[in-house]
Amino acid sequence: MVKGIILAAGKSNRFFDGKASYGKPFFQVAGRQILEYPVESLKQVGITDIVIGINERDYELGQRFGERHNVVVKVSTTRGTAGCLKDCLSEDCNRGIVLFGDTIYTSPI
Repeated sequence: MVKGIILAAGKSNRFFDGKASYGKPFFQVAGRQILEYPVESLKQVGITDIVIGINERDYELGQRFGERHNVVVKVSTTRGTAGCLKDCLSEDCNRGIVLFGDTIYTSPI
C-alpha cells in the first residue's frame, strides 16, 4: 500500500511577516484551506492512507482538519523538512508519495 505524506510543519514566518497565529497550510485560498488541495490530489489517485505532519502551534487546527478529512495528523517536533518526514514515517511504510502542505495542487498527481 502506498502512503501519502504531507509535510506541513513550517512556521510560516515569512508568509505572515512574523505574525503567524497559524500555519500557512490552514490559510484560505478560493474558499478552501491550502492543505485541502494536496489531500484531495492524493485521494483522487486512490491514496487514502494519508499522514500530515504539522507543528505544535497548529495542533488543534490539525486535529479538526484530520477529523473532517479522515487523515492522520502528527505533530512534528524535529526541525526541517527532513525532520518532519522522519516524524511522519512509520515502520510499515515502504512506499509513499510526499507532498508539501503549503502548495496548491490543482489537478491529480
